[in-house]
Amino acid sequence: MVQPLDWTREQTAEALGYLAHPSVQMHLEVQVPPDARHQFELEYAAATGQLPPAPGTRGYSVLADTSDKRGPQKRIYLDLPGDTPEHLMALARNGQRLPERGRISRNELVATMLEAGFLLGPPRLERILSRLRRDDLEHFGRGFDRANQ
Repeated sequence: MVQPLDWTREQTAEALGYLAHPSVQMHLEVQVPPDARHQFELEYAAATGQLPPAPGTRGYSVLADTSDKRGPQKRIYLDLPGDTPEHLMALARNGQRLPERGRISRNELVATMLEAGFLLGPPRLERILSRLRRDDLEHFGRGFDRANQ
């Protein structure tokens, strides 16, 4: 598992466990400019073992040719209840959304989530657990249990 940012392996596993819990209202969103579409789809397939969903569905969109974006924009949208791990909360920006909603715009965290078994669309716990290393289970479980409170 790649550690995003300056997190420890334990913090990464805890954040993934928290985000995988069914009660956490979270979704991934990826927007890519047309000239980056093929590369993103190759990277997604390599990380997940699956092709991404069709553009325009489940959080995946291809931007218009007139967009000034050069590379993929990968974001996590989530609710921010009081039980959110501090290191995850520190990345969330509220922007123009409701105060209890957050957006994390960190490509490396989204890449880590895809490698860990997350897909565009709702998390599938069985898939994520099947890709988790045994030595990450304790911290993953700590994050998962935290969301269960």
